[in-house]
Amino acid sequence: MKPLSTEPESPTPNSPDFGSDAGSDSRGTNLPSESSDSSPARAYRRRRDRRQSQINTGLFGLLVLGILNLAGYYALNASGPGASGSPLAPVAGPGGAAADNVSFGTATQHSTTCGDGRNATVESLPWVGAGTPPLTSQVFLEVVEQLDGDLDGGPEPTPAVTATSVCAGAPLTAAPSWYAVLRAPSGDNVAVFSYSTNWLILNHAASASIPNGSTLLLLANPALSGTSLALCVVGDVGATPVQGCANL
Repeated sequence: MKPLSTEPESPTPNSPDFGSDAGSDSRGTNLPSESSDSSPARAYRRRRDRRQSQINTGLFGLLVLGILNLAGYYALNASGPGASGSPLAPVAGPGGAAADNVSFGTATQHSTTCGDGRNATVESLPWVGAGTPPLTSQVFLEVVEQLDGDLDGGPEPTPAVTATSVCAGAPLTAAPSWYAVLRAPSGDNVAVFSYSTNWLILNHAASASIPNGSTLLLLANPALSGTSLALCVVGDVGATPVQGCANL
């Protein structure tokens, strides 16, 4: 009878967020691996891709139906002078709700002093407004490559942010990494977003409103400005569709 082997199995290496096969962005830094389960950005993308696949199937069916209807309409009416059709209605998002487009102002830069005395660059992006001001729980932020849509950034320590400081601790050291602070029109910081933490509300509430006239303050390592990147806001899974991007 053949004895059971006592040789230990070879360990399976952990899949890091930055791997040799994860690809590189335009700045030569590795992007987070698509196989990582620890990043909220990865988990969000997987959920959104599954939802988008279902949406795309439905939209394709609507497109085919629309083409057939138009073909039938023109076949019946093309011979009559002055015949005209009504424009097609815009395609609605999941649940029949049309996507709410967010508009942004022009990004500007300034320097701030962090809690440890070092300086950090802050990119200020005005949130001009959305048709219906969303809650933080309804939106997800992404920094993406404009050329190929790849995500930029990765895990970093929980940002140190207070109501009056966007950098109450030390500047970011992990690269590439970034976080965004939501500043209310009143001038107070109310929440912070990163891929590691998703939204953190400074007063410990479950969510916070993003009113028109707010500002998103981005801190990144390395700096995001002038690198063919864009900040995009997208509706989280199951929430009212929200969309909008701004060049950095």
